[in-house]
Amino acid sequence: MYTKRSHSLAFSRSYDVSKKKREVIKPQLNFTDKVNNNDTIPFIPRIKLKPNAISPLSDFFTCATIVIQIQYGQILIHEVHKKYPELLQNPYYREIQAFKLTHEQIQLRTPQVPKSLDDTKYVYVDCKVELNKMMDHIKLQRELAIDLEAHQFRSYYDFTCLIQMSSRTNDYLVDA
Repeated sequence: MYTKRSHSLAFSRSYDVSKKKREVIKPQLNFTDKVNNNDTIPFIPRIKLKPNAISPLSDFFTCATIVIQIQYGQILIHEVHKKYPELLQNPYYREIQAFKLTHEQIQLRTPQVPKSLDDTKYVYVDCKVELNKMMDHIKLQRELAIDLEAHQFRSYYDFTCLIQMSSRTNDYLVDA
């Protein structure tokens, strides 16, 4: 039996890791919209709006009847492929295909040494005011470093839970 000492106040005693894994309640059980992990049914993106669109969001993404029929297996997978091929395509397929890098974006540059952590402003974004300040700062930047952390504990599909964004002068942490 493998035991581990946790540093958390909530689990300050030794515990059996294999036992704890069985006792943890899946967070997805509390979701209003459940994720369907069935391999025989295609994943259907749940977006209802399409910001920065070149082409509008297909009606198939917003047609509840078709989505329900697919999710409950009332339409077979090969029928979905034949009848609704755009439903199985990334909703941003045309925008991705149309994306072109500028000369400035692919130009070879001399690497710059980043500032130290002491010289970089750290901002925890936890309210709309901080989010707006972050967006104002980001709009002025030519370079950004972005890191997304995803939660996939006992879930087939990940969901973003933390966004880290850095400019040359500021580091932002957004609890998504």
